[in-house]
Amino acid sequence: MKKSVIASFALLLLALSACQKEYDPSYKQEMEKDDAISFMVKEAEPFVTKSSDDMPVQTYSQVIFSKDSLDIFLNVNESNYKADFFSESLIETKGAPYQNNEIGEFFVSAFFSDMQQFFSNAKLNSTDGSTVSTGYYWPLTTPATSLNFFGYAKKSANGQITKQNYVNAESASFTYALPDPTQDLTSADEQPDMLFAISPNRKQADGPVEMDFYHALSALQFSVGSVPGNLKIESVTFTNVYSSGNCTYARQGDALDFEWSFGAGDVRKEYKQTFAKNLFSEGNIPLDEDTAINTAEQTFMMIPQTIADDTRLIIVISFEGRKYTIDKQLNQMTSKCNPGKLYTFRISSPREVQLEVTDEVVMDGIYPVKQNLQIRNSGITPVYVRVALEGSWAVEDGDSQLIISDWKPTDGEFTWPVAAPSEGQTNTNNWRLGSDGFYYYMKKVSSGETLAPLFTSYKLTASSPMSGAYLEFSILAQGVLEEDMAALYPDDIKQTLLSVTR
Repeated sequence: MKKSVIASFALLLLALSACQKEYDPSYKQEMEKDDAISFMVKEAEPFVTKSSDDMPVQTYSQVIFSKDSLDIFLNVNESNYKADFFSESLIETKGAPYQNNEIGEFFVSAFFSDMQQFFSNAKLNSTDGSTVSTGYYWPLTTPATSLNFFGYAKKSANGQITKQNYVNAESASFTYALPDPTQDLTSADEQPDMLFAISPNRKQADGPVEMDFYHALSALQFSVGSVPGNLKIESVTFTNVYSSGNCTYARQGDALDFEWSFGAGDVRKEYKQTFAKNLFSEGNIPLDEDTAINTAEQTFMMIPQTIADDTRLIIVISFEGRKYTIDKQLNQMTSKCNPGKLYTFRISSPREVQLEVTDEVVMDGIYPVKQNLQIRNSGITPVYVRVALEGSWAVEDGDSQLIISDWKPTDGEFTWPVAAPSEGQTNTNNWRLGSDGFYYYMKKVSSGETLAPLFTSYKLTASSPMSGAYLEFSILAQGVLEEDMAALYPDDIKQTLLSVTR
């Protein structure tokens, strides 16, 4: 199917300085008065780890099935699953991984500055990120005693955490073993998610102890792109993956770094999941693209590890009523599974168009700045790319958004990495401004390729047109197949691109 996809990622640029959420002073005073130790817990964001820096985001894309002129691709992407795990565009379910700060039951141990134990594995519960009291009290000493806190959370009793060792105020270790794969792993209880937190050198005067929990495991899920309705997945198996290991975790800046290691006693096993229904179509109607094949309860929570040569991914599919087994070497798709990372295995047709657009907003004093724009061809088909910059000033009107005026580029200041794109002239970053207002990338973009940046930053400097107004600034990126260029591209840009391509 021919198509072009517009990906819109809009971030709010507030014209007024952001408000910082503070603790309730009266509540804090009450907690200090009775000397109770309390915690504020949340799932940490963004995830940062030294291990993940060793290997950049990967894209693997290869034909895994070919029959009767039908080619099916498998595309593998690595991402942070705090941001990406089972978003609203995928399947809504109670969820195997932790998400949305629903930490629930967690355990905390406390140590004095010399690492003598104060209390161990106190069981607490937080369902909405609110402050939780322990029943323990701050030691009454002069000067005020500081304590080091270590926490962990796990979705179920399955999977054994043993040999916990608290090394110093900012590091610890443990051993962990996944449950034996004695049955088809369709339950979240079989492979639970695990989170850990360290909050060192805390004193009573600091208020509630902030515990930011980080993911210790890797998550693997499967999703579907555009495929024929007469093809479905039957089962997925990972062979020869470590089911136990030792983990050392330590604070690195404001985050945690996890290092997993394996010894002679750590064995490698096979984990399999089957699927009971046709997940590629319902009633002969294809599912929406990016629909997750597995529910959250069927997520593989893997111990992070370097993938060995004999580790296999085995997918059984059925096509027109006949079953086929696809057996692939996993380290050809991803050489390593890192802590806190989501690996999405996406099965799709070869004509699929998909772009990934990311950026961030930071504050420069009172001025918001959009920066670090990246556009990547995350599909499996080479495409041409054009970008539109759109925005509007808006206010909230009850449950609705009311547009009050259009955005103008002069509402702020662009910083360009090279000369700003202009009509009739391609800059050294391969961008040109079209007569229709689009910015055109003047090269064909291969699967997995990230484009040279269009702009470095945009700093909002204009005042709000009215009290309470904010600017919604959108970057719309469109991937276009060559055969669709005639209807979409200006003649001069189309002719230039095709002459370069050929």
